Amino acid sequence: MNIDQQPTRIRHVVIGAAFLMSVLLYLHRFCFSIPQTYIQEDLGLSNWEFSWILSAFFWTYALGQVPAGWLSDRFGSRSMLALYVLLWSLFTGLMGGVSSFLAVLLLRLGFGFSQAGAYPTAGSVVSKWVPFQARGTASGLIATGGRVGAVFAMFATGYLLVWLTPLSTPTALEQGSILNGPQLCEELAAGSATGTTVERLRQQVFQQFSTSGQDVVQLHVARYRAHEAERKRLLEALSRYYPDVERSLPQPAVMIEPIPAADLQLLVDEINAVISAPPFFDVEDLGDVNVENETRRLALRAAELTAAELQRMNRLVLEGLHRQSIKKLYIAGWRPLMALYGALGLVVAAILWWSCHDPPASHPRCNAAEQAVIAGDSVPSPGETG
Repeated sequence: MNIDQQPTRIRHVVIGAAFLMSVLLYLHRFCFSIPQTYIQEDLGLSNWEFSWILSAFFWTYALGQVPAGWLSDRFGSRSMLALYVLLWSLFTGLMGGVSSFLAVLLLRLGFGFSQAGAYPTAGSVVSKWVPFQARGTASGLIATGGRVGAVFAMFATGYLLVWLTPLSTPTALEQGSILNGPQLCEELAAGSATGTTVERLRQQVFQQFSTSGQDVVQLHVARYRAHEAERKRLLEALSRYYPDVERSLPQPAVMIEPIPAADLQLLVDEINAVISAPPFFDVEDLGDVNVENETRRLALRAAELTAAELQRMNRLVLEGLHRQSIKKLYIAGWRPLMALYGALGLVVAAILWWSCHDPPASHPRCNAAEQAVIAGDSVPSPGETG
């Protein structure tokens, strides 16, 4: 074996591939929880159901550690690491096609199991490809990749959601866009010119309604307030015997009878008229309203906006005024976001398959000098650390 030739340093490429795997691992792990609001509204999931979905990952992630390590020893780190990446990326991509709580739960269970073997198998790759004295550095670099992936997920996901909700996305509401009709009516009717900015803007929206639209709102406000009064009366009666009942029982306001379809359609039409009308707010008002960042960017150049951009801005402001009552426009972006993130796994899996040969001698770019460095039979070239 001729070790007078220069090492190819292909081991650095291998560790770089494992670093990318770690970035993807945490990117996919976090990318589902960041758009939680949009996912919940789209699928109609309660906070209780979403908490079960998030925790499902950890059940199979913990249970899969031992069998995942055995599978890597049995079938080789190269094959299994690429397979793990493909599987969890598949589960991530399929998340964009779900329509029920059970489907999401099953995908998260599979996602957790397929991620369980990532770090144990990466450790096996390090033991085969890195000299003993440099393994700590290599392992630390791979672990850092996870933190990079988490940070990237937090910053990139929001921008991608906006990008994947293009200007062509319809801004008009449908009946299904109203999450809580009675509460929406209450918020509109309770607006006040002398109240907070949110209350003042709600009143301005309500004043743009037609007479028939205002009558429908007032009708369901009366029903909503009667329901709330009855709820409070029951809670007060129960609290005489159970002082903590108001904290321990779920709030029953969501149990109110929904608005009839004909009235709901009229309410939707009135709101869509506001969306299509000129802005009902000033740029300064947005400082006191919880709106998406895109809203402020659009408002700053309101004079030059197209009709589609004006409608998008109005829709986003209405969402900020009625955060619990109107579905978010960005719901349109979370499904393609999952597909996009899932597709990244194909690239990372291909890089891992090409680079992480097992054993290193089987890699066409791992020459005799490189094998000697890995085995510790030769010192690295000047400027190298292992």
